[in-house]
Amino acid sequence: MDAPLDFQTLKESVQSALVATVKTVNRLAAEDLDFQKTANPATGKRLERSVGRILALSQKVLKAEAKSVGTQAPRITDTDDLELNWSKIVDIVDCIFEKADSALDECTGLAKRRDLGQNESVASKKSASLQANLRNANIRKPQLSFEVQPDTQSQSPWKPILTKKPHATVPLEESLVLADYNGSMEWRHPYETEILNSEFPDRAFQHAEPTPYKPLETTQATWVSTYEEVLEMLEELKKADEIAVDLEHHDYRTYIGLTCLMQISTRTHDWIVDTLQPWRHKLEVLNEVFTDPSIIKALHGAHMDVQWLQRDLGLYLNSYFDTYYACEVLGYPQRSLAYLLKKFASFDADKKYQLVDWRRRPIPNEMMFYAQSDTHFLLYIYDMMRNELIKHSDNSRPDMNLMREVIRKSKERALTRYDQLTFDPSTGDGNRGWLNPILRQMWPMNGSQFAVYRALWEWRDKKARDCDENPVYVLSNQALGDIARDIPDERSAFEALVPRRASIARESLSDLWLLVQEAVKKGESGPTLMQFINSTERKVDIRTTGSAGLSIDAKPEEEFTGSRLDVSQLFGNMLLSSSWEDGEETGTPDDFIQLPWQRLHPDMLSIMNEQTGVAMQQEEDKKLSDEVIHVSSTTPVKPKDVEFTLKAGMKRKAPEPDASTGEHIESPVADEAEAAQEGASNASEDNEQGDDENSIAQRKRAKKLARKAAQREKLKAARGIGEGEGEAEGGEDEEKNKNEDEEVFDYDTAKSVMYGNVDKTVESHKKSFNPYAKASLDRPIKGARRAPPMKGGRSVTFRK
Repeated sequence: MDAPLDFQTLKESVQSALVATVKTVNRLAAEDLDFQKTANPATGKRLERSVGRILALSQKVLKAEAKSVGTQAPRITDTDDLELNWSKIVDIVDCIFEKADSALDECTGLAKRRDLGQNESVASKKSASLQANLRNANIRKPQLSFEVQPDTQSQSPWKPILTKKPHATVPLEESLVLADYNGSMEWRHPYETEILNSEFPDRAFQHAEPTPYKPLETTQATWVSTYEEVLEMLEELKKADEIAVDLEHHDYRTYIGLTCLMQISTRTHDWIVDTLQPWRHKLEVLNEVFTDPSIIKALHGAHMDVQWLQRDLGLYLNSYFDTYYACEVLGYPQRSLAYLLKKFASFDADKKYQLVDWRRRPIPNEMMFYAQSDTHFLLYIYDMMRNELIKHSDNSRPDMNLMREVIRKSKERALTRYDQLTFDPSTGDGNRGWLNPILRQMWPMNGSQFAVYRALWEWRDKKARDCDENPVYVLSNQALGDIARDIPDERSAFEALVPRRASIARESLSDLWLLVQEAVKKGESGPTLMQFINSTERKVDIRTTGSAGLSIDAKPEEEFTGSRLDVSQLFGNMLLSSSWEDGEETGTPDDFIQLPWQRLHPDMLSIMNEQTGVAMQQEEDKKLSDEVIHVSSTTPVKPKDVEFTLKAGMKRKAPEPDASTGEHIESPVADEAEAAQEGASNASEDNEQGDDENSIAQRKRAKKLARKAAQREKLKAARGIGEGEGEAEGGEDEEKNKNEDEEVFDYDTAKSVMYGNVDKTVESHKKSFNPYAKASLDRPIKGARRAPPMKGGRSVTFRK
């Protein structure tokens, strides 16, 4: 018998044994074992011996597999240890299953049938996930060798580190001053005046043929690791009209973060600068190019790059163009650099290297290739997007100049300042505080849980600052939340909640255990999470934070009003309730404001012309209503705001009113006419006394009621003609109907309404509107965000 048959026989025998074992275990689990132990002590002893033997076998299997994967197996002495170490057990068992799958593939010949090309494809797929040593390398911290050490303890306003200011219109000494930003004193942006007053080069607004890029395979990037090489590169950059810049950053093994690489490209050359050298602070010499308004700097999604350049290298950007904002203005379906590389250069970027540890030295070739590709194609992408922006711009309208819109947004981004990493233990405020994360999770905490959470967060932040590590590296947010939620009663249970990879936290297990116990006692008399949020202290802080955005000279009581369209672009001419009308004509064609989603709209001019016609028609209606008011009576009676029914019919057997009694029959039309006359007379009397607020409101109401009354009278007169013609013919029928008895409705012979004929509406062939569709040139409106799924199980009430 050949090998495949032997394997098949072995597989069937093992599988049948496993199935029988699983069925037996399931039957035992369904029994009440605790009752069996109590009722039959002999059975209880047998069960305990079986459990001990199974645990011992499991311990041996875990130890054997843990050695092969390079980890340590958890110690299992009883069933409680299984629950405490369940996640570690699952990891080891997964490794066993993976090895079993590989062994089965080799045994069945599946692995041998793969050719070389298939093996390479499989290897490429497996390489999609980075190895642990590439993501977080265990190397000596490069910041220890910096000539200017980073300050991890300071929580005061961050001061710019540059010592010189090229291309300055305001001297450096006058630029470095404290100013009020959102209610707090911060150092002013040193190039704020220069960026605001700079003009983009004229060539950026002219259509030009894109400069082709050189093949990436034939272009070798220059590695810059000495200050002399930086100066040589600087001379080449000064000759360029446009440059592309990108950064590679690392923040997992440092508290404030590290700029590890800087890639710079011109039309003909690529450089990769090592920014982890001890003299890295001297790279501020590149401001001679970076702040030169005549040289365009192209970056993509430089929200954080702008701050990293300021914090680590003292560099600032002037005449900076962000291709991310170009994607946004042009309405591209995606805005990532990988999408632009694929669209314009047909280059597939392997973005897995975004998460790699860029502190590694020397840098592997594949990482160098990725770093070079980020800027090698960027200038060509800039050329293509510049031409597209110019093509879709309308120079006759400033608000439709798309190129200037991208430049405006890029200027705002260049004016971003780096903020110090702060944390207030008492309130949880700050960009490293616990308040925002705890509000995002929003699971109710009692006093003890809240106290433990705050104590652990404060300890972790202090430890991270002392060791210059990321707080998440010291102890993850998930582990911190698990400890605060469960609050273990025993030391062993607490240690099981601290991950093994959190080496710094595990070195301080004794201190952490005492800290948790003290926090639990303190929290028994302390506030819960909801009590803290709704407390007077938090409300004061929230109000202070909300008013911090006002400038010193701002007047809170001042009202800011804006113009609006006469007809809503969203609701059209839909009639709204008159209770919301303000009676003033605030929108005119001259006050037209174009909203962001109306850009690139092909029918915008026709909409504006239509608005002009509507405004002229409203002016004529206003004149007509004024004439009606002057003709109406001037009796000085205050109009009453009473309820009325549009069609108040009489009851079927109600007696008709007697005219001799002098009773007045109310009519909606008559009431409105009288109210209009009273309002008009009242308005004229108020004009003589002065235009106060009450008289203006009454005058508006009188005009509105008079206009409605006139329209109703016209409609009534038009209906009167038609009713008069049929009066003679209908008179005789009415007399006959009075003498006839009312016919009784027969429910037995009546046709059932459940099966009546329903008129089918004609289906429109017009494509239905999809509010979630992505934006494009044909449809510039950005798609709506889909609502998140409903989540239940937690209910929280905030007091105002």
